[in-house]
Amino acid sequence: MRRFRRSEKERYYTDLRVPGRMHLLFGPPILRKVVNSLVWCCDKRGLRIFEYCIMPDRLVMIGDTAWGNYHDLIHSFVRFTSTDLIRLIGKGRHGMETLRFLSIVSDHGKAGEIFWQEPVIESIPRGERIDQCALEVRNIPVRARYVNRPEHYLNCSAHPAHPLDGWIVESVDRWV
Repeated sequence: MRRFRRSEKERYYTDLRVPGRMHLLFGPPILRKVVNSLVWCCDKRGLRIFEYCIMPDRLVMIGDTAWGNYHDLIHSFVRFTSTDLIRLIGKGRHGMETLRFLSIVSDHGKAGEIFWQEPVIESIPRGERIDQCALEVRNIPVRARYVNRPEHYLNCSAHPAHPLDGWIVESVDRWV
């Protein structure tokens, strides 16, 4: 388990959900789009991810920014990915959940504004609460009963070969 350095920079817990908790974040093209968008935000916008988990119905992460405003960065990520993800879902196979989602999108006008619900962004107080939140993020697939151990879920920072390998910020608490 990584321990976080105590610093003046604020860390944020972010939860992005698909409307209706529909399971749409699966399949190689969609996961690749989400991962590539996160990498782009890390490279070009200064996003720093400490822990993350991509579940079929949501993206959860702990992060901050090297520069700029974290809230603005997340809202631009939401806008940036929405149109492309809806387009990818429209091109794929249509199960009942996909068809229901596409009908919700068409009922609400602009497609680019509906893929994600309003993001939940909470500031994490420094100290042990950061480590507790990190453990919670890592254990989301275990609590959902997808796997028995967090390191067995590929789309999670706990997995040794996760898709964002090389982009996760490794920080060590020097007081431990």
